[in-house]
Amino acid sequence: MSEKNWIALLFVGMGCCAFPLAQSSTTGESNTELKAYQPARLTAAIGDSVTLNCFFNYTGSPQDTRMGKFYTKANGPGMDEAENVSCKPLISKANLFACELSSTITFLRPENETVYYCDVWIPRPQGTIQVTGNGTIISLYYKATSISIQVPLPLVSGEEAILVCSVSGFYPQDLSVLWFHRGQQVSHSSISNHISRSHNGTFSLRSQYRFKATVADNMAECCCKVSHPAVGWERATSIILGVNCESRVGDAPVSMRWHEWRMLTIFLLSLLLPDAPSTVNVTSHSRLVINATLLLEVGSPLDVICSADGNPSPEIHWLTGSRSVWNSRETLQLTAVQKEHHGVYWCVAKNQYGERNTSITLVVFQSEASLGNPGLIALCGLAVVSILSVLVTIGCVLKKSKNRSSAEALTGVSQHSTFSHEGLAASPALKGQSNRIQLPRMLTHHSSSMQKSCSLLHLGRRM
Repeated sequence: MSEKNWIALLFVGMGCCAFPLAQSSTTGESNTELKAYQPARLTAAIGDSVTLNCFFNYTGSPQDTRMGKFYTKANGPGMDEAENVSCKPLISKANLFACELSSTITFLRPENETVYYCDVWIPRPQGTIQVTGNGTIISLYYKATSISIQVPLPLVSGEEAILVCSVSGFYPQDLSVLWFHRGQQVSHSSISNHISRSHNGTFSLRSQYRFKATVADNMAECCCKVSHPAVGWERATSIILGVNCESRVGDAPVSMRWHEWRMLTIFLLSLLLPDAPSTVNVTSHSRLVINATLLLEVGSPLDVICSADGNPSPEIHWLTGSRSVWNSRETLQLTAVQKEHHGVYWCVAKNQYGERNTSITLVVFQSEASLGNPGLIALCGLAVVSILSVLVTIGCVLKKSKNRSSAEALTGVSQHSTFSHEGLAASPALKGQSNRIQLPRMLTHHSSSMQKSCSLLHLGRRM
């Protein structure tokens, strides 16, 4: 065989081998995996909403069914609670689609802070296309609601002093604290910090600064500065120190110290200068109040506290709409909230010099688990009514059949008795006359029974 013949046979063999491979890639029986783009991180405040997105392109048909969902490692992937994926054709190439899967999480809580993965299924005759994403991390934050330095006890030169800086309502817990004394940053060895977590998921900080008071500290400034690197937030507060530098006799001071004079002056001024309420605050032990809104599940306890300043101390009461709430104390409490408790509640603080108020919106929702019971009860009630209707119908039919049999039997007996009593042979004319005599009575009895039975049937259907 010549060299040309061998080359021809070689090309034929390669064509035969290549054709099944190409056919397998088009008809394909194995799944195809594609990668989707997800934003690496989303940052939001506690109580806000955030939308997860997943983008990918694929070649297919407009009739393809595209289902997908976002999942975490806690619940895992799966087709349950899957949603439709929206796709648009691209002009650049035939049968090429740009697709997007979106899902929104509302009223974010600390437990929502995790990684969310995108998972999409596109079943096709050639094989299922599965699209997966690299995951999106949801990071939450919340700015501190208050920061203050507690007024220390009267300071004495040569004795140890302790200043306490309190910060509450922040998230996450990586908060930085710096102390400044007379403009100089304090060494970390003189500072001790303690962080605790509240029931609503936020954190509180208690920072102590210990130092030995000197004469130079009198009228000096101490500053507590906190910063939250995660959200780029910082705040500071400061106080002016008052140090007693006079001599002491035993444990008693020779004269009243400057700090004591200052506290006494403030107390006397508060008595002499009355004031109307200027601020009214509402806090909750149940959940975090965000944007004057409190979200509670049906059956949860309600514990809301209203506080206000003013001299003299104002009286506080709660209103909903135009009427007073069931209690008029500072604390609004319920052991288990229901749907009817949903609404706006006003806290009103009032003394003889003025009045001020603030409001809070209570949103009561019902979980999906509790929504199943009313549906089950309604289904059971419908089943009972259906069974009752069937039973009444059967009874009506049986009653009708029984009455018809009784009527026929009584007609025969009546005919037999008539002919026996007269002693005459049965004739067609006499037989017809006997039927006309007995049938009206039977029909009257049968009509009455039918009316009663059909009345019961109609009552059962209305139930």
